[in-house]
Amino acid sequence: MKILISFVTFFISFFLFLSFRLAVPLNKKESPNLLIDVFEGQTFYHMAEILKEKNLIRSVQDLKILIWFMGRPHLKKGEYELSASMNLWEIFKILKEGKERSFKVSFPEGFNHYEMVELLRSHNYVESNLFLKGVWDKKLIKKFLKQERPSLEGYLFPDSYYVKKYLPANQLIHSMFENFTKAYQDIAKQTLEIDLTDHQVVTLASLIEKETGLANERALISSVFFNRLKKNMKLQTDPTILYALYLVRGFDIEKDIKKKDILFQSPYNTYVIEGLPPGPIANPGRESLKAVFFPSKSDFLYFVSRNDKSHHFSKTYKEHKKNVFKYQIKNKQLK
Repeated sequence: MKILISFVTFFISFFLFLSFRLAVPLNKKESPNLLIDVFEGQTFYHMAEILKEKNLIRSVQDLKILIWFMGRPHLKKGEYELSASMNLWEIFKILKEGKERSFKVSFPEGFNHYEMVELLRSHNYVESNLFLKGVWDKKLIKKFLKQERPSLEGYLFPDSYYVKKYLPANQLIHSMFENFTKAYQDIAKQTLEIDLTDHQVVTLASLIEKETGLANERALISSVFFNRLKKNMKLQTDPTILYALYLVRGFDIEKDIKKKDILFQSPYNTYVIEGLPPGPIANPGRESLKAVFFPSKSDFLYFVSRNDKSHHFSKTYKEHKKNVFKYQIKNKQLK
């Protein structure tokens, strides 16, 4: 009986001592957060050594005892945000429950998937290259679009997403496609059918998105493209040249279009092809999609940038040439 009482007394004393150690952080003052990576196959015992090296915990042994009491839980791969101002139990709980750090990534309207990858890389997203591959993955394209298309370009809805460093690329692509589907269906149900397939709608919306960021111009830009298509005129929109170059050169691209690029042979270059390109050149937002369904009524066939993000619209080529000289050629000469 005495042995049992002694054992219980020891156990209670040890538990109280450990509880005290669990509750007291290494640094009671506010400490900067550190980002700790957990890799596949790492154990809590190995992590205890790393946490001690990073001065996040007081004792390796304390954490090992806690791990032993908790039945050696499994560590989830990921990036974790920890601080020395957290006590041992808080650190253990974050790791045990797999509460990975997430960060907000906001994709602007009109970004193509190359630009999206560059933004993801700037956030140190590990699977950015797999994101790039996923956009061109034939099985993934067929799964989402239910038909063969060049890529998922145009179907990655520009929005803000909370991303984890090791989030599988296909999961992020799936979230972006789901958001696109919701937005598209919401817009499409508001109007009567138009003489374009869904894919053509998204393609045209991407051209509109790349040509203007002004809300009051989208419907007008849309009307110009529809007017040109009706007259079998080439669309001749500069952003398609740039996208054609992206497809050939990837990230190694100069974003200033040169004269030689205008006749660059590509099914995406609307200076050399008639009609719409085979797919979107960027990922349009809600308003550009809406502009395809609700274009303005106009006789405009041309537009040129005023160099202040707005455009001057014209009905004839003669008028357009004057505007090009006024806003582009003359403006460059003055500089």
